[in-house]
Amino acid sequence: MQRLYGMTEMYGSITIQMPYHKLESIGMVSKNVQIKIIDIETENTLRPNKIGELLVTERELSELIAKNITKCNHLRVGVIFLEKMPYTPSEKISRKKLKAITKSHFCK
Repeated sequence: MQRLYGMTEMYGSITIQMPYHKLESIGMVSKNVQIKIIDIETENTLRPNKIGELLVTERELSELIAKNITKCNHLRVGVIFLEKMPYTPSEKISRKKLKAITKSHFCK
């Protein structure tokens, strides 16, 4: 059994974890993918086998979409990143709050 790590926005898996990898590992970088692991506090690049963060910027995501998705499917207003998702008391994502955040960000 294999595990893959990826984000929908990035078109699939970016790493693959084989059964012989450590459980806390994200595995090996997929073919034709380049990633950088950074220390979130210092923003320094980390060497292999160190714990850090994979970051994607709004600009990188927008450029990726512009380059790889047909024009009719482009995001027309932009991309925003949230510190945390708004949830309802029943622990579902609050669509109402997301719409309000979107309106306040893009409808100025």
